[in-house]
Amino acid sequence: MYRYETSKLNAHECDDMACDAFYLNNHEKHRDLYLEHLRKYRALKRKVLSKILSKVKR
Repeated sequence: MYRYETSKLNAHECDDMACDAFYLNNHEKHRDLYLEHLRKYRALKRKVLSKILSKVKR
């Protein structure tokens, strides 16, 4: 996320559709990567907490 944020500092306003499409596609790619990271994080967190709770109930 930090690398993506710093790359946005150098972004320029677009004058044509091709430029807009480039930035939109780039943004969508990074958004998808971020959402996938969140899904994996939540799954791992759920798994860890499940194991902790199953040991506490014993």
